Amino acid sequence: MDFKYKEQLKNFFNFEIDYRTNISIQENKFDLVKKDVIEYIYDIINIPIEHFVTYINYNCKCEPIVASDVFQFSNINDATYNICSIIKSIGNPGLKFKKIGELLLNDGKSRTDIALNKYGENHIKTAEALGLAFKNNQKYYYLSGLGLLYCELTADLQEKLLTRLVLRNKLIIQIFILAQNGNLNLEAFLYDLSKSTYARRKSNVKRIINILEKSNEYEFKYFINNITY
Repeated sequence: MDFKYKEQLKNFFNFEIDYRTNISIQENKFDLVKKDVIEYIYDIINIPIEHFVTYINYNCKCEPIVASDVFQFSNINDATYNICSIIKSIGNPGLKFKKIGELLLNDGKSRTDIALNKYGENHIKTAEALGLAFKNNQKYYYLSGLGLLYCELTADLQEKLLTRLVLRNKLIIQIFILAQNGNLNLEAFLYDLSKSTYARRKSNVKRIINILEKSNEYEFKYFINNITY
């Protein structure tokens, strides 16, 4: 691995800057660190993807995956751009699932509290899994520093950042480690899920992996083609 990227990648995969920024956000001091987070985003975006791959291969280990690690969402845009845009627009106050569901499903249609709660939960947890959101000890959810700045990026830079965030996700790292070395049956790998739960969630995993497949920065098909669903 190129030494000049080693510390940056270590901080990224260990969430070092993310965690510090989360504290500032909860203390309503994001403006004091915003410049640093912007620099962090551009530093990460400017590291070629192959160095992320090398970092994973040399530094990441196989870890057990449980049901809560597996993506569950209805609309990837609601879990990324839309959720960032909407929560930022109201000042990132710290929200519970139901309110997040109401904000995302603000289309005039009547829905039950259960439906709103579940929609909010699924999409903020996906944003959290990608590093765009986090929860505090009281389980209120906030946009992270990356989430607050995501919508300010151009579409091209959003795509580059999201590709890198996908590569940092625990589930995707495990799939990548295994699938690049041979065939991986996803259902067998996710043995912790019941058949019905797997049937619901496999399309979500495929949608996240598709973000990598669409990248024009790196050829990910050498491991993606080894995955069977």
